[in-house]
Amino acid sequence: MSGPLREPVITLVGGPWDRQVFYGIDWEETRRAAERMGRTADEFCGWPLAYRPETPGSHRWVWSAGADWSRKP
Repeated sequence: MSGPLREPVITLVGGPWDRQVFYGIDWEETRRAAERMGRTADEFCGWPLAYRPETPGSHRWVWSAGADWSRKP
């Protein structure tokens, strides 16, 4: 089988987007876009940055509520 069905998927756990599923490449782009726009995990538009992998290399990302992200001045 080829194409998107073979791509890894990321499952979000907790937070406002609990149980949402993304293709891995789409999730990476969503996070990069938030970073490029200068968003932080503490902002609504920075929500992708408030999720962390459950364990290194995990396909499950858990809500961290932005606790480890500092606000930009």
